[in-house]
Amino acid sequence: MLARDAHVPKLCWQTSDVRAVGFPNGFFDVVVGKGKLDALLVGEWDPWTVSSGGVHTVDQVLVPGV
Repeated sequence: MLARDAHVPKLCWQTSDVRAVGFPNGFFDVVVGKGKLDALLVGEWDPWTVSSGGVHTVDQVLVPGV
């Protein structure tokens, strides 16, 4: 991932134990676990080409006011 996304200067990859990530409380505005996205998109055939219905489902969960 580091090599693949090296062209994105603001992107930072870090590996850690989710129980002790080392960031202070309130550091993040939002945290999304991959499992949540997998559950929301369980009906999709291709995770890289998501249907408009799949996008709408994710938007309902992740975007306030949708």
